[in-house]
Amino acid sequence: MNTQSFQKFLQGLSRQLIPNLGSILVMAAMLFVYNARAAGLNAGTSPSTISYQGTLSTAGGTAVNASVGLIFRLYNVQSGGSALWTETHTGVPVANGLFNVLLGSITPISSSVWDNSTVFLGVQVEGDSAELSPREMVSAVPMAMMTTNLTIPDGNITTAKISDGAVTNIKIADGAITSGKIASGATTKITLLDQPIQILNEWGGATDGRTLDLSANVPATAQSVLVEINVGGANVRTCLKTPGATDETLCVQESAAGTSFGQGWVKMSNRTIYYSTSMSPSSQMIWIIGYME
Repeated sequence: MNTQSFQKFLQGLSRQLIPNLGSILVMAAMLFVYNARAAGLNAGTSPSTISYQGTLSTAGGTAVNASVGLIFRLYNVQSGGSALWTETHTGVPVANGLFNVLLGSITPISSSVWDNSTVFLGVQVEGDSAELSPREMVSAVPMAMMTTNLTIPDGNITTAKISDGAVTNIKIADGAITSGKIASGATTKITLLDQPIQILNEWGGATDGRTLDLSANVPATAQSVLVEINVGGANVRTCLKTPGATDETLCVQESAAGTSFGQGWVKMSNRTIYYSTSMSPSSQMIWIIGYME
């Protein structure tokens, strides 16, 4: 085939593609989703490029085997409007009707394109006067790929949106968390006493059911205390809880005529905790080991 004949073939091909690409682009759009995802998984492909695959055939349905020029545009409307991005691929090889291009490889796709709620792809055969119709809506997959370039407004990421254990030490740069970035009340402070403070020391039948005042032992900012219970006697069960609460927080039980002890945190109310015991212990001692603010 001489040069003049080949040029006529391409001119005829561009005209024949107009009525056929409406159906051709259906397949192209389906492949677009797959290839966009593949592009996102390919470490060598940046988020500003998208792999695109389509098929071309003549009006009679014969698969094209030639090189053609294609113009690609992205819009935020399905018809009319101005292109948000344009790129021309010349001499695109088409084998058995299939072609592949990397959108954005010539003109990178700006992240601002994906700020639009919907994006449509327009395709035009080079040398033809108009785009193929209709435009195809771009899959959400490449839009998700572009989020790596987006700026997240302050306050948009809340604790409710972060899964437990999602933020680990390796994810946080040294010195990144400062006092100015920590909300008041977002952290707790635990103080362990150098010497435990004894708040109860009774022998031979301690009194059951009373409120223990800790105001002289912990600061007003303290919310909970770390306590140790030491109880002696047979079949004795001693418990501590928050005054007014239904469930007991810390319990120690001695089944034999010996001594048992236990440690745990007890939430306070107005710097008081509630004490209760069953039976009559031979000894009863409670210490404050630390407190939480």
